[in-house]
Amino acid sequence: MSCFHYQGLNIKEDLSRFLNLISKSEALEEDFKQLILKTKSLNIIDGTDITIDSTKLNAFEKTEPKSKLKDDGKSPNWGKKKDTDGNDIKWFGWKLHILADSSSELPLAIEITPASVNDSILAIPLMKKLQDYYGNTFNVKHCIMDSGYDIKDNYDYIRNKFHAQPIITYNKIGSFALPEGLMKDLIQFVLWDMS
Repeated sequence: MSCFHYQGLNIKEDLSRFLNLISKSEALEEDFKQLILKTKSLNIIDGTDITIDSTKLNAFEKTEPKSKLKDDGKSPNWGKKKDTDGNDIKWFGWKLHILADSSSELPLAIEITPASVNDSILAIPLMKKLQDYYGNTFNVKHCIMDSGYDIKDNYDYIRNKFHAQPIITYNKIGSFALPEGLMKDLIQFVLWDMS
């Protein structure tokens, strides 16, 4: 980003200060919650089926080698994930983790992490945020996620604490043991019995 000066103002520094100031405020988060509650009252959001996934956010600053990165949980980092064709995508920046209503595709909870953070560990914090923000406003029945979330903790939380049905694509590489009775070559996702 180039730096513009207008009548003694440094636009880049002023914008940076402004973004820093609003990021420390709880006003944006409260406005976000109120908008979601309004869309629920207008029947725009159903909230029965939710989807969790992440997307990359590029950093618009100088990239750093891994050896010089700050590991403070906030600074940009190197990330890697697969696209829909199975190709590796690498970037320097952050990840935007989103819990969204499946029918309206509107976000209900979001988290931003360095790009190196594994997707699987963000499902539970996003579901907790949904419960903290909205209480019993949404009657979630299904939690849909890709194979990046295929870990036992997510299944257990969804079933036992969130009281919903996990629908998570099976991860042949990183999965915990495949549930008994399901064949690896035929399964598309793991659907757990809720009875």
